[in-house]
Amino acid sequence: MVFYKNFEGWEVRHLYKRAKTFGLSDEFQETLSHTGWKLAREKKLTKTEVEKLENALSRIGTIPKLGKTCNRKNCEVCSKVTELVPGDGDEKKETWSLNLELWRWQKECTQKWWKNGGEGIVKVVTGAGKTVLALALMENLSNKEVYESGGLKTVIITPTTALLDQWFGELLDTLSVPKKDIGFFYGDQKNKIKDNKAMLYVINSAREHLGEHLEQIDDDVFLIADECHRYASQENSKIFQNHFDYKLGLSATPERKLDYGFEKILVPNLGKIIYEYGYSEARDDGIIPPYYLKRLEIPLTSKEQKRYKNLTDKIRKTTQVLRKKYDELEEVEGDEFFKKLGELSNRYDDGLFDRFTSLANKRKAIVHESKSKMAALKYIIEKDMPLNSRTLIFHERTQIADRINEYLQSEGFSSVRYHSNMDGEKRRENLLKYKRMRSDFLVSCRALDEGLDVPATNVGIIVAATSSVRQRIQRTGRILRRAPGKDYSIIYTIYVSNVEEEIFNKKAMKDLEDTAVRVENIKLEV
Repeated sequence: MVFYKNFEGWEVRHLYKRAKTFGLSDEFQETLSHTGWKLAREKKLTKTEVEKLENALSRIGTIPKLGKTCNRKNCEVCSKVTELVPGDGDEKKETWSLNLELWRWQKECTQKWWKNGGEGIVKVVTGAGKTVLALALMENLSNKEVYESGGLKTVIITPTTALLDQWFGELLDTLSVPKKDIGFFYGDQKNKIKDNKAMLYVINSAREHLGEHLEQIDDDVFLIADECHRYASQENSKIFQNHFDYKLGLSATPERKLDYGFEKILVPNLGKIIYEYGYSEARDDGIIPPYYLKRLEIPLTSKEQKRYKNLTDKIRKTTQVLRKKYDELEEVEGDEFFKKLGELSNRYDDGLFDRFTSLANKRKAIVHESKSKMAALKYIIEKDMPLNSRTLIFHERTQIADRINEYLQSEGFSSVRYHSNMDGEKRRENLLKYKRMRSDFLVSCRALDEGLDVPATNVGIIVAATSSVRQRIQRTGRILRRAPGKDYSIIYTIYVSNVEEEIFNKKAMKDLEDTAVRVENIKLEV
């Protein structure tokens, strides 16, 4: 069948970009690029070029959900190639089999994981498809001849029940895993690992019970540690006391600021970082939408400035005493100082460590609770934010999150809140309202830094945050997800001048900035 004549040159060029994103063969990419260029200039194709183009179009047409993953809403080109190619890529229904085509980076990462002996940490920005990568490796392993009759268990560990629930959905919908093959061990759900091919654990349950569960089976075990940076603490690292035959760590930010958990726990137990994929690559590949960064600089009030300076002087004096007392702290600065401090506080029972932490927390509270931040938020809502936006607002204090929610509702906005001081049932109810678009604003604290999947959100407002780059990246990732009809995202950050700017100089934040369509700085006198 000759169907290339149904496509204009620019349409073939569009399909070339799609082939590149999915990492199809160099031959297919070159064919689409070259023939698209010739057709655009109304040049005749040779017989060989026609054959190659037909083959390339046929391959693209088999990609499941081709139109749904396109940057163009209701893309007519992707729909056309899917309709013209014999067979439908969306018909794939086999169990333990992916119903989509991997992105280019996922294919490359899969190869690197196997070359690294079936272990390693994957450092990929939120929203780029880390979960699908893990599902692809599960599919790879299940197809190995040695496991045709069983003999393999997959253990997936998540930090929260919200993430666990999302994994359950992905196993069912994306990998077509039969429900009977999936077990849970958390809360009231306590299935047996011997009865299930895939087991989902929340970390609190895994660190207490995983060891005894693994002793009950002789199967090989594939460990998937989601948000693996969370498992380098003294308690959570107990999961690594067990033997695993295959290991995969997933995180946008696996390194840890306040201790040596990455170097001393994660790398020895999960393997080195085998693949990195940042904002620039994700945007070039069309996996995340174009985005704008807006940063609002605010001052502390005169009273807040006085309190902040007083605490800073006390912190400086305490730091001097600590440096004199502990040689390890004498010449270290920045993150290295805090790592050493954390290590020493675990070794010595010294009230100086508690004093330093208490002073730092009090000073941090001044920044988080500054009256200027609320004024800046009102400026964004009333004067700058696009109309009809789907908006996530982040803070660090639950009482202020409540106050923000009350302000939005008093202004006539549909707003709900989600944080740890709320009843669990009410939290879930509010989250469902937001996901089902019955509310336009969701005000949250740390409870949703990881695990929230609401692609339709196009505006994020970080009113208050810690100095952790990881937290900023996780929150940003909640906004930078593709969704039908979502052309771009806007991320607002409210920060205190001469106090919080340093975070923007961190490497990961620079990557975020360099990839943005535009970075706008707004100085507010409030």
